[in-house]
Amino acid sequence: MTKRFAFKMFLKPGCEEEYQKRHAAIWPELVKIEGGQLAGHRER
Repeated sequence: MTKRFAFKMFLKPGCEEEYQKRHAAIWPELVKIEGGQLAGHRER
């Protein structure tokens, strides 16, 4: 049987805006590979 591993992250209070800002942008390399059509992702 395959073992599965996971982890859970917590966001520090007051860091919500920075988290959103850093995760909203898509890497330019991925846009080139997939033509911007990554699993329902759309540029914001």
